[in-house]
Amino acid sequence: VNETYEKLVAEPLIDNNVINEAKKHAKREFFLHHILIGHNTSYLASPPSRSIDDAFLLTQQILNKLNEGLDFAALAIEYSDDPSVNNNQGSLGWVEWGLTAAEFQSAAFKLKKGEVSSPVLTSFGYHIIFAENIRFSDYNKMSDNEFNNYIINLSKRTVRNKLRTAATRFDSSAFAQH
Repeated sequence: VNETYEKLVAEPLIDNNVINEAKKHAKREFFLHHILIGHNTSYLASPPSRSIDDAFLLTQQILNKLNEGLDFAALAIEYSDDPSVNNNQGSLGWVEWGLTAAEFQSAAFKLKKGEVSSPVLTSFGYHIIFAENIRFSDYNKMSDNEFNNYIINLSKRTVRNKLRTAATRFDSSAFAQH
């Protein structure tokens, strides 16, 4: 039953652009660092009082400091609103495709080794992302069939909020036909 729902309900909901982007990026993983600048409507346990405009301006100031040669980790400790920054100095470690917010991963996986992103807005706030290193992921070792199945499963995450409605519609249609 689950496989039928996956094939007939979930897969048709997935945007082909999502699948193509996943195929393009899933065979690599990035060693990432970030500085998170939240704002008063950020999805954070304790969002700061700054406005979204002030958050953006602060990211610009931080980027200027990075361009002057200041240390990314030191700036993360000083400015980041990520609650784990004191433990990891902004390091996210090795990140695979599909494990972060869509806007974050799209920006991060376009970076080259050693590059820093422009500010990237997610529901958590603005991120400045640094790609320290890039390597092939374990998915690079899969057969084409295994990889394509993995990409479909990975891409289903983007439609989870639509599944209940689609499944109800599918069930109603199936009952009506039979």
